[in-house]
This record gives sequence, C-alpha cells and structure tokens, in this order.
Amino acid sequence: AAGLTSLAVYALIFTQTYSLLTFIGIPKYDLHLMVKAEPFILWLYRIGFILLAVAYILGGWAASHATGRKTWMIVIATAILSAGVLLMLYPFDAADMFDYILEGRMLAFYNANPYLQTPSEFPLDPFYPYVGWTKSTAPYGPLWLQLSALTARITGNSLLGTVIGFKLLS
Repeated sequence: AAGLTSLAVYALIFTQTYSLLTFIGIPKYDLHLMVKAEPFILWLYRIGFILLAVAYILGGWAASHATGRKTWMIVIATAILSAGVLLMLYPFDAADMFDYILEGRMLAFYNANPYLQTPSEFPLDPFYPYVGWTKSTAPYGPLWLQLSALTARITGNSLLGTVIGFKLLS
C-alpha cells in the first residue's frame, strides 16, 4: 500500500503536473517559474510531499516487520517503477542539469576543457539556450565530466534523449 501510494503521488501529483514532454522545449524553465506561474501547484506539491512522508514511514515500518524475499521484491519493484515514473518529470533544478549536459558536450564534441572554458564560448550549441551559468567552469571532478561526456556522446543532439540520459546517469 505504501509503495502504491508513492507511485500514485509521483505519477498524479508530480509527473502529471510538470511532464517532461510538456516543458522540455522551454529554455531555463525551473521550479521557481513553475510555482510562480501557478501558486496552486505549490500547495499540491506540499500535499504530495506529506503523502510521500507518510507512505515512507508506513512502508519502513511494514518492511521492518516483514521477512523474506517477497518484502525485498516489493521494495525493489516499487523503487524501479518510481524511478521510471519520475524519468518523465521535468527536472526541478533544470539549470544544473543543462550545465552538466553542456559541460559533457564541450568535452565530447568540442574537445574543450570545461575547467578552463565556459559554456559562453559555445553559443551555437543547441543546448546553450538552456544553460543557467554560462560564465562558470565545471564544478565537479574528472570522473563526473567523463561520464557526462559519454552520456552526451550516446544521446547526441536529442533534447529529450539527452535529458533522460542525464537523469539516468544521476
């Protein structure tokens, strides 16, 4: 019941209100703009978070009193299904994600060093309009940049594919 409640909240409150498919084409759109545009959504999300907290508490209690493989199968299945549903949620902090995407693209497609060069040097890149910090260098280490570059190479120029790829990477 806790897992089904969580899935329902993720699908009906979060993903349904801000679907990745609906908002993907709007550069620099983020949670602040979403809530500012529709204050009712803030209240809806608050209710969603409360429902999730209750579901997690009840789920944790139920799991601590259950034994066997069936319990773990329910937990794992709920986690996988939840992740699948949340893939279609527009990223709340999209500015960060698009920064990571362009930094990966800088390394993968332009042989640029994201520690020395900034996104502002690549204004013709198709992801540039989505970047929040155009004059900042990469904040994370080389492993993250290599993973970002690999993800950028795999997903290419597909906006939706790249966002989903980076969500999966995260």
